[in-house]
Amino acid sequence: MDVKPHLDVLPAHEEVMAAIERADSTEGMRKAVAFIFGSPAIQHFQYEFRTSSDIDGRPRWKHNRVPSYVDPPSTSTAEIFDHVVPMYWKAETAFGYFIPFRGRLGSTSLVSFGCQDIDGWAPDVIRYAERLLFIVANLHRKIHALTTQRSEIALTEREAECLSLVYADNRIHEIARQLQLSDTTVNQYLTRARIKLNASTSAQAAIRAVELDLLARKPTDGGRLQHAG
Repeated sequence: MDVKPHLDVLPAHEEVMAAIERADSTEGMRKAVAFIFGSPAIQHFQYEFRTSSDIDGRPRWKHNRVPSYVDPPSTSTAEIFDHVVPMYWKAETAFGYFIPFRGRLGSTSLVSFGCQDIDGWAPDVIRYAERLLFIVANLHRKIHALTTQRSEIALTEREAECLSLVYADNRIHEIARQLQLSDTTVNQYLTRARIKLNASTSAQAAIRAVELDLLARKPTDGGRLQHAG
């Protein structure tokens, strides 16, 4: 059975706001975005967040819904952000809309979504325009908060190594042995990391570091952090 591309299958407004507020990591935001725009009616979806300091215009945070079978036609960023309402686009085999949002200090969010069947969408987008813009504004606010939080935390190489081993459920003396350090030195690194991550335990600090993607050495999923303190 073909799925007609009507947007009235989007989650209720209250559910959308709750999903955004629950997200306390970038991975949580990916799940929230997938929940919001996961309707089978939406066959192409992309969300990008950029700050004014992003290098070469590359997005700092990006989410694509798979399959994303079509790229929107090439459109200048300036033209898109001149709009304050959803902007229609049409490609060879699909059509859709851009929804732009410009935040403070030059940060931007851009949603692109579309499908292959044009029937029924234009009235829906007009009807849901305010709601869609509000959703994108709230996604932007949350992503901005998460990425800013990450950028302000700088772990040293040793702090990150210790947290990676904590996440893998290693005890203090095991971390010391693997890194060829004393127990006291390991404790000092973990104390500094807890302060930076505003965590009360090393286990909590390790989880936050993983959620914020701060660990260059990717930890393995060992035990579930029952020993480190």
